[in-house]
Amino acid sequence: MKTCATLGQTVGTQVFYALKNGLVTREAAQTYIRDIQNTLMDDDCYLPGWKRPIVELSTRAKRTASSGKPEALRNGVDRSVAGHDNTWFCKSGYFVEYAFRRKEQVKILAFEAQ
Repeated sequence: MKTCATLGQTVGTQVFYALKNGLVTREAAQTYIRDIQNTLMDDDCYLPGWKRPIVELSTRAKRTASSGKPEALRNGVDRSVAGHDNTWFCKSGYFVEYAFRRKEQVKILAFEAQ
């Protein structure tokens, strides 16, 4: 069932990109494959072997945590793979801080269906 669900979600996302850009689905897949993959990852669809691109702003920040090692927060992997959780575990009230050398402008991106 997981495979069927993933395929259905993939086809639906591909059709969305085709309709949005006035293309047939094959052209949409050829032109927007990375966008389709990233959208699927954003929608919590697991793509084996695929890592989520890390926002450049995040990579420039110095990261500290009140407990543990939060490397998994920006390794691009959203699932447990080969016994590695890819999760930062913490207790209530713990934190992760991203610090920058200078002021940074943060842009919030929203994905809107048309």
